[in-house]
Amino acid sequence: MIRAVLDSNVLVAGIPNSAGAPADAISAWQAAKFTLVTSEYILGEVAEAWQNRYWSSRFRAEDINAALMLLRTDAEVTSFTVTVSGAAAHHHDDPVIATAISGAASYLVTRDHALLALGNIEEVTIVSPRDFLDVLDRQKLGG
Repeated sequence: MIRAVLDSNVLVAGIPNSAGAPADAISAWQAAKFTLVTSEYILGEVAEAWQNRYWSSRFRAEDINAALMLLRTDAEVTSFTVTVSGAAAHHHDDPVIATAISGAASYLVTRDHALLALGNIEEVTIVSPRDFLDVLDRQKLGG
């Protein structure tokens, strides 16, 4: 089964919505089409983002807590086994890459253009949510 990390920007946009590629990626995870790998670092970014005024006015506190609990219990929360430094254009993206490598993920799914520009890091392919959905479709077709 494919193992993938969904960057916080995908989780934050995808969980409270029902349409769009981030939401479709969340649905694919919930349908057990891939194993979601995450870390305390990413969960912290998600929790922090949902506290800002934009999301808190659209996403009730109970829904935020339920979504975070779902991620903690149904995703595979990995610990860092590697340190990544300077791989990403922004230092706060290095732990996201470390999550993917430490969790033996094949894909890092992000909407971050700087991360997408990297293409690959070690055995991890960095793709957009739309491209990841295409990967899952090809897997379903046996390709």
